[in-house]
Amino acid sequence: MSLPEQYRKLLIEYDKVLNLSKTILDELRKGGEVKSLVFLLDKKKMTGEAIARLTKEINLIEVRSYPDANLKTLAEVKGLLKLISEKARLLQEVEEKVQNFLKKKDPGWK
Repeated sequence: MSLPEQYRKLLIEYDKVLNLSKTILDELRKGGEVKSLVFLLDKKKMTGEAIARLTKEINLIEVRSYPDANLKTLAEVKGLLKLISEKARLLQEVEEKVQNFLKKKDPGWK
């Protein structure tokens, strides 16, 4: 699998975890069932584990030894990294909203 393909796969996982976090926030706001929240949290955990695994795999790659390490590939990867960074920023915003919601519902929440 090429380096850009691995980054595209990572971007897809970030999309999944962002959508799951948004769904969790929506469920919390509308008073969703615990069973539904547990299911969503389990899916989010698995997606987070996939992100960690993909990140480790990408980290182990030596770009110099990669057959397609050229300027076009690096430019493509740079664009994908920008998209991933944006997804991570959006994810952080949603997670902060979840934390704030939980703090309002339960002042003892950490």
